[in-house]
Amino acid sequence: SDIKRATDLARKMITDYGMSDKLAVRTFGGEEIEAGLGQRDYSEEVAREIDHEVDLLVGSANEVARKILHENKERLVYLADTLMDVENLEGRELEKVLSGPVPEKDGVPAKGPPAATGEEARPAGA
Repeated sequence: SDIKRATDLARKMITDYGMSDKLAVRTFGGEEIEAGLGQRDYSEEVAREIDHEVDLLVGSANEVARKILHENKERLVYLADTLMDVENLEGRELEKVLSGPVPEKDGVPAKGPPAATGEEARPAGA
């Protein structure tokens, strides 16, 4: 249901809130259209453009989410491992797992958080 919710939100951003660089700043359709109770007030060509804009928006958000997950994989694994051990993390314990250094695992040193100088952490072997 997350993808459906993201798609519905992206469609609202395009059709209800005018958040498109390619389409005119206006709304397209309404609640009656979404419920299947009325006729849309735009052409098939505009409908295709709306679909394209929604696809771009959802695709872009998907790429950002994947990048964030990839960049934080070690921390996410550490969080999952910790939750398997203690089942519940709150407050300072959760903050420590999310912001503190990731401990070594199987003799491999943790990379830790990116340097404060603004440099991005480099992938292993780079």
